[in-house]
Amino acid sequence: MCSSSHPCALLVMMLVLAAGRAERATDQALQSQHVPDAGCYVCTALPPNIEASCPLPAVPRMGTVDEEMRMSLIELRETILQQKETILQHRETIREMSAKLQRCENEAMQQMAPPLVHGAPHRQPDAAIEQLDRTVQSLRERLDSLEHKHRANASGGKSAGVLQELLNGRLQELDKALREKGHITPEGPEPHRIPLLSTLSSDDFKISFPLRTNYMYARLQHSLPEMHAFSLCLWLRAAGSNAGTPFSYAVPGQPNEIALMEWGGNPMELVVNDKIAQLPLKLKDAHWHHLCVTWNTRDGVWEAFQDGSSHGSGDNLAPWRPVEAGGTIILGQEQDIIGGNFDATQAFMGEMAQLGVWNRVLSSHEVSDLASCSRLPPGAVLAWNPVEVELHGGVSAHIFGHCSSEGNF
Repeated sequence: MCSSSHPCALLVMMLVLAAGRAERATDQALQSQHVPDAGCYVCTALPPNIEASCPLPAVPRMGTVDEEMRMSLIELRETILQQKETILQHRETIREMSAKLQRCENEAMQQMAPPLVHGAPHRQPDAAIEQLDRTVQSLRERLDSLEHKHRANASGGKSAGVLQELLNGRLQELDKALREKGHITPEGPEPHRIPLLSTLSSDDFKISFPLRTNYMYARLQHSLPEMHAFSLCLWLRAAGSNAGTPFSYAVPGQPNEIALMEWGGNPMELVVNDKIAQLPLKLKDAHWHHLCVTWNTRDGVWEAFQDGSSHGSGDNLAPWRPVEAGGTIILGQEQDIIGGNFDATQAFMGEMAQLGVWNRVLSSHEVSDLASCSRLPPGAVLAWNPVEVELHGGVSAHIFGHCSSEGNF
């Protein structure tokens, strides 16, 4: 047996110590390879197109659940506000369309029951009135369809711009149909001409503009010649706070060749070649008045008459330039372009009759004769003829009778 002091005992002890150290070193190596520090262990979801190999590409971390919910609530709130604003806009548009449709139906009923003409019996509705009824029904169906599409689009989440574009398109169709209302024949829409009544003289009619709109007007088929002077006369009964534009004459390059206008708080104005003279006239009492204005290219001299009496004069109104020929005459609207681009704020509302234009300056006696229904001055270049008048947008024609014994004004 070996003792502790014997050399063999020392050798055994050294072998045991070496084996222990080797075992501890092996355990540490295994732990360093297979059991990493828990603080460095991270679980990361791999995208489908990434292989499980090192090193992995950086994957952006998603926000917290609270942040995502907050962003969703903000987006939802903005969507709700946009939808509320869209619904309010559509409600106003539909209300406007409904009002126009109701007005169309009321005018249709008035045409179906016209007033008596010198004791003549009521006329029965003809094919044009029946066609008008069908048009009114078609407008109602369009409105119902529009409301249905509006609700469907709102529930389907369409954008406000798309919905508004749809409504605007439908509204333009309705306005176009209303402008053609009352001017429809079985062959299709065309301008409506006032029928010449055998019981009346050719100039014994008036035309009425019941509303201030941008689609009610009358067009005269006749134009004007070149004029170095003119006299413009008519009977007028204005409704509302101003007379609007009873008369406008437009030529290429100059939509305001001749115009009578009263709007925006200004007095009645005579416009010649876009130059303006204010007329000292008073027409806001809702009574019939005879109005006459004269103009001469020599020094641009003008004069205004009301009910046969001169109310003012002036000069330097578009002097030394004649009125051009071949233009378009519109009653009830101011022309921004020839025959169109009307503005409702400048529209005429009321009644007018016996419009006439002369290519000379009428004398004060001739103007007085016109106002007293005594005599028509000779040489008119534009006379009040029902065959020449086209009514649009709901303008109507009736017996005038002011210069007859039966007139009551």
